[in-house]
Amino acid sequence: MTLPSGLPVDVADSEPLARFIRQKSQYKPSTMQARGDLFMPPRGATELSVSRVGTLSVPAIEELGRHVVQQAGNTLKGWCMLETKRVRSIRKFGVVSDEPDGKHFYHAHITGFPVDKSELMEAADDLAEAASLVTVVST
Repeated sequence: MTLPSGLPVDVADSEPLARFIRQKSQYKPSTMQARGDLFMPPRGATELSVSRVGTLSVPAIEELGRHVVQQAGNTLKGWCMLETKRVRSIRKFGVVSDEPDGKHFYHAHITGFPVDKSELMEAADDLAEAASLVTVVST
């Protein structure tokens, strides 16, 4: 079974996931490393939005990122990548596809975030450490 984007419903371990950066404070410009707050789910949530970008070129990832962050009223600053297999190896995270309509192509969630604040911060830091260096976009 496929999703509206044409991707399979199941997210493969080999798939790269992008997390889009909305604020410069979400990465360290000196090292281009993501900060843990980039991987903090919204308050009260136990899942975090990511995009499945394995079939996309760099310009297409940037275009998708601009669309995603504009929906939230922000400007795309950049993105970093995580391999699904690596995400699943951290704590008890899962990765599930989520394309509820024709406006959310390539969308997925990292699931299984802890509720306890200190554990949540540690989990977000673990994801940041596993992420690639940040790709910055020009504005």
